[in-house]
Formats: sequence, structure tokens, C-alpha cells
Amino acid sequence: MPTHSLLNSYPTCYKVPKKYALVLSCVDARLLDDLVSFLDHDNLTNRYYHVTLPGASLGLTEKWMDDDPTVPNDDTPDAPEEPQPKKSSECEPCYVFNLGEQFARWRLTFIDQVRAAIILTKGQLSDVYIVQHEDCGAFREFIKKDSSDLPDGKEIKMHKEYAEALIRDITTCFECSYSPKDNHGKVIQKEMPNLHAFYMDLRGKVTHLSTDPEDPADPLHSMRNQPKTPKKKTPPKKKPA
Repeated sequence: MPTHSLLNSYPTCYKVPKKYALVLSCVDARLLDDLVSFLDHDNLTNRYYHVTLPGASLGLTEKWMDDDPTVPNDDTPDAPEEPQPKKSSECEPCYVFNLGEQFARWRLTFIDQVRAAIILTKGQLSDVYIVQHEDCGAFREFIKKDSSDLPDGKEIKMHKEYAEALIRDITTCFECSYSPKDNHGKVIQKEMPNLHAFYMDLRGKVTHLSTDPEDPADPLHSMRNQPKTPKKKTPPKKKPA
């Protein structure tokens, strides 16, 4: 067992997965061993499918458009004409990156990975872990959210908002988008997996970002606990006299 688990305390406010889990985390290499230690602590060794994307949940919903300074709003004046490109000898190192197109591809990739996990587990995907982390370079580079510029508490709040935006999306679209259908058109997994959001600091300490799903203060509580509309019973047909 990795020694990190002896140094860190992990949250216990949720039930650990009993079947298979899908883990979404960032590509940042600094916390890979800490992530494995955390998952080992949750008894997930050899029982999880791992998806890595820059920023984890960053580009998987439209939440990023609220924070990206380059996305115009109705009050933003028309942008000035772009200057003519310099000659190759005058160009500074740069990269071309259309966030909207790139994030759309990442979202499709994530949905495909969830669908694949459901197929491979034969509908036994019981949990999804969304693991955000401190000092994320993707947030800094793509939407200009530098952790060193954020006041105390703002960084973890920001990651919580992004993770919960993804949780809302999975909750709303699970059966129609995330769960594949078999050859007969039946959804392979109707039961939505338990959704968890976590935040890991640079020392490997893990905070559970989602509140108790049974707590009415949880913003997703009403979505998870919507009363089912009772089916109307058809009155029996009267036999002819």
C-alpha cells in the first residue's frame, strides 16, 4: 500500500463503491501517486476506469463560458480587427487553440468513456468520481484562473462549481446521453451511478466537495429526490350485460 495513505486522512461522509467506478481526474502528473493512494483507500484497487482530461471537469459543460475572458457577452463591443500575421522570423512561440471546439471534443470523449465503462461492466457502474485539484494549470492557461491570484477559499469554491455543473449534467442526461443502448434499443444501465466530487491539494489531502445527497441543502438534492409521478390506473372495462 502506498505510504501516502498513512500520511493523509480521507473523507468518510459517503458510501464507498461496492462495484465498479469511473474516475475523472486532471492530467497533472504531480498528484498521480496521491490519487492512486486515495482510490486504494476507497477499496477501488483494480476496480475503476480512469479518464484524464486537463482540468478534469473544466471543459465538459458550458460553465467555462461564464469564466473565460475571451467569450463576448451582449455588452462587449465588437473586437478590433486582428493585426496582420508577422513573418515566421518575427513570430513568437504560440499555439492555436479554439476552446469551444476543443472542449466539445473532450465532452464527447468523456461521454464515450462513460458509455464504454457501462458496456464493459454490463451495467454495473456504481460510482463516478470527479477529482479536481489545487493549482490547476488548465484553469490557469485556458480560462485565466491562476490559483495564486485567487483569495482564500475561492479556488476550492471554483472547482466545486465546475464539478457540480458536471454532476448536474450527468444527472439530467444520464439515460439519454451517458447510458448506451443494446441491440434491442434498451438502455443498458437505467440506475444512475453515485456521483462524487473531490478536491485534492498539493499535499494529497482530499476534500469531498459534494454535500450529503440526503441533505436538503445540497443543490442537487431536489434533482436526485424528485417524487415519481404515479401511473394512472386504467379502470377495468365493464363487461356487457
